[in-house]
Amino acid sequence: MPSRLLLLVLLSAGLLSSTVPVQADDPVAAAERAVSALREKAAEATAELETGTRRLEADQRRLDRTQRQAAVARREADAAQEAVARSRSRLAVVVAAAYRNPAPDDLMLITTGGPDALREAVLARADLDHVRGSEQDLLRTATAERVRAEGLVRTADQLETSARDRQRTVARTVDALRALADRSA
Repeated sequence: MPSRLLLLVLLSAGLLSSTVPVQADDPVAAAERAVSALREKAAEATAELETGTRRLEADQRRLDRTQRQAAVARREADAAQEAVARSRSRLAVVVAAAYRNPAPDDLMLITTGGPDALREAVLARADLDHVRGSEQDLLRTATAERVRAEGLVRTADQLETSARDRQRTVARTVDALRALADRSA
């Protein structure tokens, strides 16, 4: 008991400095604090990974949707371009036929050799007048199809560009999640 009394007197007199080691920290408590800190870090990493995974899944769904839209748009654009080619081909046939067999003008009709020749010339003129009307219809159709095809090609190109951008976003998200998982391991 005298040593405790002496310690108390020395402490109260300030003769015993605070640099004297006091009993070491309990190793069990220190280990519990370390485990608690690790659990907290693990919970934070898990939350970040879950958030990142949800973001990745949403990005992947958007990418899939964009890729499907781009594929549909590309098929429609290809079909429209084929329709333009068919319209141009039909128009070329009509123009070539009109060039090879021009319609007789009024002077040619008057100077035909006889009633049968006159009738054939009038019929030829009527046929060519009809073809010229068809030619205008074909030209309007070909122009409309060309404009539609150009729009579809632009749409398909934009969707394909968007899909590539989304693919890069997904790849960056995957890389970020892997890095986070590596840091957390």
